[in-house]
Amino acid sequence: MIKFEHKIMTTSELAASEYHLDRDYLLEISRRKNQKFCWKKNPTKSNSPLLWDTEELAKFIEKEKELYSKMSRATISA
Repeated sequence: MIKFEHKIMTTSELAASEYHLDRDYLLEISRRKNQKFCWKKNPTKSNSPLLWDTEELAKFIEKEKELYSKMSRATISA
């Protein structure tokens, strides 16, 4: 599992870090309906930076990796 430097990080920090997380990928995750680990610093401002709970983000990324690996194995064996 990914270990991040801080418990809360911004999108810019995550994209610029050694974790190689794509900014577009992060923005796509932030728009998903049931995610609870990303929020705006100031919800009333449209350009407010997004904040991420990195522990929950790491769990999400691991689950997504597992899902894609299961899907690719199912596709290969089909």
